[in-house]
Amino acid sequence: MLNFFRFKNRHFRKKIISEFHGSNFTFIADHPILKTFALDLLYSLKNYQLQRPITFYVGAHRTFSSYWTKNNLKVAIQTEQFCDSNGQRLWWSDNSEFTVNIKKSLENCDVFWDLSQHNMPFYRENNLDGLIQTKGVFGPYVFQNKPKKMRTISKRHIIFCGTLNHRRRDLIKNFQGPEIKIVQRVYGETLDKLIDDSAGVLNLHFADGAYTELPRVLSAYNRSRVLISELLASPFIPSEHYINVSNCEIDKAEKIFENFSSLVSDQYNFEKLLSEISF
Repeated sequence: MLNFFRFKNRHFRKKIISEFHGSNFTFIADHPILKTFALDLLYSLKNYQLQRPITFYVGAHRTFSSYWTKNNLKVAIQTEQFCDSNGQRLWWSDNSEFTVNIKKSLENCDVFWDLSQHNMPFYRENNLDGLIQTKGVFGPYVFQNKPKKMRTISKRHIIFCGTLNHRRRDLIKNFQGPEIKIVQRVYGETLDKLIDDSAGVLNLHFADGAYTELPRVLSAYNRSRVLISELLASPFIPSEHYINVSNCEIDKAEKIFENFSSLVSDQYNFEKLLSEISF
């Protein structure tokens, strides 16, 4: 049985730029998914004391126009998957509007942070590799630097949040594991509460490939919930850092979450990113 949740939230309207402020940093985003990601990043960075103000532009493929005039150190965050870990081109790799916006972000930012090191072929093909070599930083450095423990599970269902295409519908239909509750157009605190009230978060790729939807991964982790997923890109290993969707061993969730937390808090925390940014 599949349950659907749909909530309207006027604070997460599309194409309206929102700012999310920390002690010495700001995240800017204009899409509901990217705004939710910005809030999760804000949570990861909340205990850091930055040497100088930083503005993070969440979604380098979006348009920020006059917001580039800010005097802070400007860090553009590239969130999209253009290539998977095997070099396969993905659905947005030939989107001309995205390519133009990414070029503008590269020109306007001080640091260009791509969450996936596997996107480098995209930049070479679009003659952007020169700017990337000057400004680029790659890696999933979105996590806190202290390990977390998985919170006690009170409900047995897992949730999936995202657009349902034919591929995902078929995977959900044939899934062997806990009940799946499908969440659509739910963002921010409302989504957090639904994750809290679940046993874990299901991650299904929009298209075939091995890649990591880091915003969904971070949402699950920040709520201390295990991830159940198809094959992710390195450094994440199935059955060690996340539950393999084809062998849903939910009884091993606590150990797998502990493994994941140990890896990301040590090697992929925000502090690692900041150490690479020149102040």
